[in-house]
Amino acid sequence: MRLSCWPTLLVAASIYVLFFSLTLYWARLPWPLLVILGGITVAWHSSLEHEVIHGHPFARKWINRLLVPIPMILWLPYESYAKSHHKHHCDHTLTDPFEDPESFYFPKNGWKKLAAWQKRALTASNTLIGRLTIGVVLVIFGTLRSELNGFLSGARRVWFYHGLKLLGLSAYLLLVCAMPLWVYFLSFVFPGTSVLMLRSFLEHQYAQNPKQRTAIVDASWFWRLIFLNNCYHSVHHEHPALPWYKLRQEYLLNAKTYCDLNNGYIHNGYFNIMSEFALKPKEKVQHPQR
Repeated sequence: MRLSCWPTLLVAASIYVLFFSLTLYWARLPWPLLVILGGITVAWHSSLEHEVIHGHPFARKWINRLLVPIPMILWLPYESYAKSHHKHHCDHTLTDPFEDPESFYFPKNGWKKLAAWQKRALTASNTLIGRLTIGVVLVIFGTLRSELNGFLSGARRVWFYHGLKLLGLSAYLLLVCAMPLWVYFLSFVFPGTSVLMLRSFLEHQYAQNPKQRTAIVDASWFWRLIFLNNCYHSVHHEHPALPWYKLRQEYLLNAKTYCDLNNGYIHNGYFNIMSEFALKPKEKVQHPQR
């Protein structure tokens, strides 16, 4: 086994030790602590899925796939995530609400047709607090609606296998852990999705030059570990095959190059982002061109 595999394998082992410890002993933990640790676990696992999607740590895809057998986040099948994320990596369509599955922009023409409460909800979700709360609901329901459309259109194989995994996870939670599914959703799924919304909040912006659409957040060691250095997102988009533990080194060695590349779209940590955008919309919801 290559030495380069061990960082990712160590992360995977840590995630599953944490997950099984929290789910088995959830009733002994204070609820706020369970929510914090549960959310971090699900977000960390999503980062591991992202790493697997990009072909790490092994050369063979089927072996990598074995590292993420549990659908911890529930609402997003791994296969759907992989397909949409590869489409997201088409840089010339980044942020386009029609072409980029991970865009948070709304098309101008569609905006005019929304009800007032819908506009308020979308505007609120462009603040950080709104993104971590309302944005979670919008993303989950938006994804499930898209998945339902795919299911009704005949793409049922993904949800057949995902459904089997959900049954297995539900059986484990109910029969082994005696954890109600609503407790798992509120303690793991919702906060985990919220943590992911923190990472993606300023990840992309519209710019005419596609290279200027992707941010870098030079975060603390904790967030770098939970997001597996995906906070260096501009570096990741330039080198999607680069494993997570080399992204920061690549950025530090070529910081000025990346600063010039994305026109200084760089933020100094998530605390500063929280301070600036907690209640302030980061920009308009409408896409500038679409």
